[in-house]
Amino acid sequence: MQISCRCVDILDYDEYGSFDLICTDSFIAQFDRKGRELLLRQWTRLLRLGGRIVTVNRIRPHTEGPVRFSAEQIALFTRAVEMRLPLLRGVQDIDPSNITRLAEQYALHQTTHAVSSEQELQELFEQSGLALTHWSRSTAPGSGNNCIAGPTIPDHSEYACLVAVLD
Repeated sequence: MQISCRCVDILDYDEYGSFDLICTDSFIAQFDRKGRELLLRQWTRLLRLGGRIVTVNRIRPHTEGPVRFSAEQIALFTRAVEMRLPLLRGVQDIDPSNITRLAEQYALHQTTHAVSSEQELQELFEQSGLALTHWSRSTAPGSGNNCIAGPTIPDHSEYACLVAVLD
C-alpha cells in the first residue's frame, strides 16, 4: 500500500475524493465551533466512499470556548522545560536559551477550543454525513509532571476515541 503525506492547510486542500484514511490527534480542538463544521465538511470531501477518519480528542466538560495557559501555567511549563535541558546536551544543535524561549512562546500562543462533551463530537460527525463505527473513551495516563497543567498537557484528561466512515 502506498502512503502519501501532505503538509497543507486542511481547509484549502483540494484533492477531493482521494483519501482512504484521515488520522488526527486532538486536531478538532484547533478549531472553534464554526471552524469544526468547515473541517468536517472538508474531511467528507477529501475521503473516498468507504474512507475513514480515525481521531482522538480531549473532552472538557463544563468548559466552553478557547482554552489557554494561565500566566502561572506558562511559568511552570517554561521552568519544567528549562530543568530538562541537561538531558538534551549533545543531542540537539541549538542554544539551550532558545529552547526555553521557544517553550515560553509556545505556551503564550497555544490556544485550543474546548470540546465539552462526547455528544458535541457525535453530532458534529453525524451532521457531516459520517457514520460512527467505533466510539470509546479513555483517560490519558499521568506524565509525572504534576506541577504542569495547561491546554495541551493531557495528565489524566478524558479523551474520546472514534472511527467514522463515509458511506
